[in-house]
Formats: sequence, C-alpha cells, structure tokens
Amino acid sequence: RPAKKELIRSGIVRTAGRILSSAASTPAAAEKTMALLEKLSTCTEGRAAIGEDGECVREMVRRLMKCSGAATAHGISALWSVCCLARDAGAQAAAEEANGLTKVLLVMQSDCSEYTRRMCVELVKILRVKSTTSNLSPYHSRTTHITPY
Repeated sequence: RPAKKELIRSGIVRTAGRILSSAASTPAAAEKTMALLEKLSTCTEGRAAIGEDGECVREMVRRLMKCSGAATAHGISALWSVCCLARDAGAQAAAEEANGLTKVLLVMQSDCSEYTRRMCVELVKILRVKSTTSNLSPYHSRTTHITPY
C-alpha cells in the first residue's frame, strides 16, 4: 500500500496516460499500463489521481477493445473504480467526451467475463446520464427484456 502511494505521488498516472496516448506504444505495453492503472485504482489516492488526469481517462477509454481482452478488462475495472466507486465527476465527463458509453456497450457485447459485464452495466448507467448525444439518455426504464410475442 505505501508503494502505491509513493508511485502516485511521483506522477505515475500522468506517465501512464502518456504511454497510452503514444502511437509508438505496443499492445503489450498498453496491457501492462492498464493493469497498473487497475492496481492503482484499488486505493482512494489512486482513484483520485486517475480522476484528476482527464487525459489518462480519455486514453483508457480510447484503448478499450484495441488491445487484448485482458487489457480491456483491466481498463473497464479501472474506469469502474474511478467513475462508479469514487463517483468522480471529472472522470465521468472525460470518459463521456471520449465516447465512453459506446465503447462500454461494445465491451458488453464482446466475449468478456461476467464480472466485467457487471461493471459495464454500472458504467452504462453512469455514462448514460452524463451523455447528451446518446439516444439512450431520454429512455429511462426498469425493463430489462421485452418478449416480442
């Protein structure tokens, strides 16, 4: 735990955002960076640091579905921690700017784990409220399935 706090104080979140935004970064580097951000998002200071760095949040959203399935799962977990668990309004706005709602819906439709899918459902609820360009925003219903017959 103290090592995480020391990494956060030294600016690892900003560095992770730069790695994700770099065109030269490999998919393996992006996966390791997403895993690092997921680990950092397990503590309060990490969630706050990620939420303050809007560029890092936008790059995490941009990298969803562009790397391995593991990287996508790490990214969803980190986004969920910051947007849903910490309820960081700045991170929610940055994710929405990066077309986060569409990306999260794509992850839900992909072959992801049930755990990741549950986090995606909560992210959709949060990002749907924030989104002004989505057709889903005016539609509020508790119905999860409608049988066509």
